[in-house]
Amino acid sequence: MKNKSLKIAMLAFGILSMAAVLAFAKIVRPGLKKKPHGYVIAPISGVASDQAWAAVKSKLTKWDKQLYLIQTYKEGNVLQTTGTMNEMFLDNPLSTTNQAAKQVKFSGCAVQIGVNIFEANTEADGTGQPNYPHSHVIQSIKNSEELVKDVEGLLDPAPTSPAGK
Repeated sequence: MKNKSLKIAMLAFGILSMAAVLAFAKIVRPGLKKKPHGYVIAPISGVASDQAWAAVKSKLTKWDKQLYLIQTYKEGNVLQTTGTMNEMFLDNPLSTTNQAAKQVKFSGCAVQIGVNIFEANTEADGTGQPNYPHSHVIQSIKNSEELVKDVEGLLDPAPTSPAGK
């Protein structure tokens, strides 16, 4: 009886966890997730046009390179890396993304813009200070939020109205 109760509890926890992730992540289109502090870009063709990537990369030059990591792939092989984000801030391990790109012989750009601190607690505690042990983490979150605002019109464009309306 205990095993059955434990299985049910674990299943319920899993379902609630997935619901929480979906509540905080907006899937803009297949391969592009928008999170509170950044975008996660999977190695899937058609996520963004070459023009959009050129515009995004142009914007990224004014930001701290530790806030993003963009890999440019050709037929699954990494050609160029832009940014120096620490892997601990990535939504998915870099090796997983690279393996996925290799499997489908992906050509294009992928990985992440903005730090991913899914369980980031940006609420102040009783002292009125953010609830983080390191001030650089707080600043990275604030900068990531601004960076997302800077590029969101390029990766997540507003819907366009039909011509003539």
